[in-house]
Amino acid sequence: MTAEARRNWLMALAVALAALYLYVGVAAHGLARWLALGGGTLIIAALIAGWRSRPVARPLLLIGALPVAVVTWWSIVTPMLAMLALVIGWMAVKAVRTVPARSAGT
Repeated sequence: MTAEARRNWLMALAVALAALYLYVGVAAHGLARWLALGGGTLIIAALIAGWRSRPVARPLLLIGALPVAVVTWWSIVTPMLAMLALVIGWMAVKAVRTVPARSAGT
């Protein structure tokens, strides 16, 4: 498997996990709903931010995935989903090449 194909698969899996997080947000009630909706959005934002800055993307992954897992600790699905989102998202962010920012003079 080429590096580009691996990166694309990792990104697709991470986006699918973020979509599942958004689905959990739609199905949940109370605090878990808002944390899951925000978490799914932050996971997608982390994948987008990974193209520019890995140090910014990694905390976004953590902030997006962990709160729902903590709030719904009694369930097996959401903590496992959070773990998968962290691992696959971390690998996806690591697989992308960061694009250098343009300097002010160009």
